[in-house]
Amino acid sequence: MNHLVRGLLGSALALAAITVARPAEAWSRDPVRIAGTDRYDTAARLSRSAFPDGAPAVIVVSGDAFPDGLVAGPLAALRGGPILLTPADALPDSTANELRRLHPGSVEIVGGSAAVGDAALALISAAAGVTATRIAGEDRYATAAAVASVFPTQPAAAFVASGASFPDALAGGAAAALVKAPMVLVQPTSAPAAAVAQLTRLHPASLVVLGGASAVSDAVFNQLRPLAPTIGRIAGVDRYATAALVASNRVPAATQALLATGTNFADALAAAPLAARLGAPILLTAPACAPSGTIDGLRFLRWPNLTVVGGSQAVSSRGLASVPCQKVPDGQIVPGVSAVTRLLAGPRVAHVVTVDERQGVEIRSTTASGALTGRLTTTSISRQWGALVAINGDFFLPSGEPVHAFASSGRLIKAPGLQESMVGFDSRQPNTGYIGVPDMTMTADLDSGPLTVDRVNDGIPTDSEVALYTVESPQPVDVGGPACTATLTPVGPPTIVASGDTNQQYTVARAACGTNVVTAAGGDVLTALATNPNSVVIGALASGTTVNFHWRVNPTWSGVLDANGVNLPLVTNGAVAPEILVGTVPFFRERAPRTAIGWLPDGRELLVTVDGRQDGYSIGMTPRELADFMVSLGAVSAANLDGGGSTAMSIRGVLVNQPSDAAGERPVGTALVVVPVGSQPTRGAPVTQTASAVNPATDSASLGGWSLAQVEQGQPVSAPVRRAAEQFLASQGPR
Repeated sequence: MNHLVRGLLGSALALAAITVARPAEAWSRDPVRIAGTDRYDTAARLSRSAFPDGAPAVIVVSGDAFPDGLVAGPLAALRGGPILLTPADALPDSTANELRRLHPGSVEIVGGSAAVGDAALALISAAAGVTATRIAGEDRYATAAAVASVFPTQPAAAFVASGASFPDALAGGAAAALVKAPMVLVQPTSAPAAAVAQLTRLHPASLVVLGGASAVSDAVFNQLRPLAPTIGRIAGVDRYATAALVASNRVPAATQALLATGTNFADALAAAPLAARLGAPILLTAPACAPSGTIDGLRFLRWPNLTVVGGSQAVSSRGLASVPCQKVPDGQIVPGVSAVTRLLAGPRVAHVVTVDERQGVEIRSTTASGALTGRLTTTSISRQWGALVAINGDFFLPSGEPVHAFASSGRLIKAPGLQESMVGFDSRQPNTGYIGVPDMTMTADLDSGPLTVDRVNDGIPTDSEVALYTVESPQPVDVGGPACTATLTPVGPPTIVASGDTNQQYTVARAACGTNVVTAAGGDVLTALATNPNSVVIGALASGTTVNFHWRVNPTWSGVLDANGVNLPLVTNGAVAPEILVGTVPFFRERAPRTAIGWLPDGRELLVTVDGRQDGYSIGMTPRELADFMVSLGAVSAANLDGGGSTAMSIRGVLVNQPSDAAGERPVGTALVVVPVGSQPTRGAPVTQTASAVNPATDSASLGGWSLAQVEQGQPVSAPVRRAAEQFLASQGPR
């Protein structure tokens, strides 16, 4: 069964960029959304997120028109409070309730009575318990100048934006709020006297003009030039690119960003105080997808954690996931990695990536969170690694735990797992991979001699077994009886030794006997029940002793640092594998989205996703049809990965296929990533996205259908896999 195959942004003027410390160990998460039933409720929810314990001040602006709100963000940051919205002649319950919760010491309304009427002002005062005051001028430009008048002189920067439209000022307002810098509004072809007067009074060290010449003309730019020692313009080809340039210029090291629609103003206006508190820029996006400028901005920021502002009408699930508005083009991604979209009869849409590891890239396996459990979308996992390409990996339990054995970066974090097919990658020989049934060998070399390790993070040991629990496993573990344990501290990263084994060197931190509960939080833990004779050896290990733990997925597989479970081979020796010809359960007979990995005769790898369950676009494939397709691509070996709604392919951080789940891309447990040789993700405390609404146990091409296939073929399965089979049967109704 074992088979061996060989073979941004444009430049922007640097204007006192804000430095936000990027944590050395940040761990990306899937986007989260802050949204209410309407713009007023969304603003109130943003306020609760930014100021959970109340605020000393509140700024209130019109939710019906944008001009006054454009300059409210910096004022709110200066006062230390949120922005709330109201219509002209009423006060929404959501706004009133938030005013009561905040219990501010002051409330300021930006805008005249036409924007927020006197009746609304009275209601605001009553709800807040403090008399609201008003900052207003005779028009939007004078109001902006009046707001600027409360700022102290000689700020590091002042911002200038068009008062005729809102997009440029939305992103600029957040950047100004970050440094509590004022913003003034000008007309496209002239600078009002009130704006000039305030900028003259302020005498900022620099002026930041937002938007291109159609928003703020060169004549206005030159008119403002004498008012500050330096002046520069930040402008992109459109509002989305401008927002991205503001982010890259002002907050280039941000680890978080807010994402709001660029087609309306309300959500982004109210988000500026939260952005300031998070040290985050505001990026703009289209409702149904991410424009190229937004994608470029996110890439420049190395895919920060996203908080999406507004409901699905403002930013859809595709916009939330930064699915690009323009199709990612086929062709070379980098030397050695190329992509092509195949449109097949049916219709069927397949995405095929070819990887030549001789060009300085490699395929790695990874869990979603860096731990054994946890779920993120394939795209989010891709962004953690800065991957060129990523596809979803092994079948996973609802917790995200892979069902098969798993190794990542030389860390064996589950074994033996189910004794089904796996793939492994030889880290020493480019274009060398393995497909076959695992036959794990794991040994701890102690001073007293070699000790066989029977399982890693895979259940409770029997009386005759030795187990290793690593820091990646859920903690703690009750082994069911007294045991002896040794806590081990890794010494350096795992390495491949001369024999071809993967080796992890440890030092013993401590050893003891007696406890039922194993906690690996302080290091990996070697353990055996007290009824096992080997427990005495483990319990007697002296602190500081060196222990070498070495393993192989299969005795014939060499140099493996990364290994990922698959459920069955598709292609063996260039022909359809016999294993997929015998199944009759839904997993084998239904067309669905599928994911596969394969090798060409020269050793180059194929990563393939097939979209499905979308009539008129792509109906998907059965495993046999997928095998035929892999043969047609020239694969001499190939294997099936998780499918159904889990099927996903990401290229340079953006989703390129079309998931079948209505909610969009499904959070998964593992992925395969294509990265430059030697890459590692940024690791830290994992942030796990809530599981999707679709249970993979009810998916015929994912956990559910696969589990039923295992049970009905009489394969030995774990209790969670059996439960998944039962859930799948229950979801199908009477048979």
